[in-house]
Amino acid sequence: MTLYNELLSEFHKYNAEILGISVDGVWRHPAFARDRHLHFPLLADFEPKGAVQDE
Repeated sequence: MTLYNELLSEFHKYNAEILGISVDGVWRHPAFARDRHLHFPLLADFEPKGAVQDE
């Protein structure tokens, strides 16, 4: 995620966005993003855990 965060401006040049997906609940995302200085949204794949990855 840190690498994607560093390359975010390159993605924006192509009108692309980055979204992170986590199996943690949405209440954990602000601290995680702040700790890692992330500048893109995090989505929750919390319940049922991992449902997005199984698609």
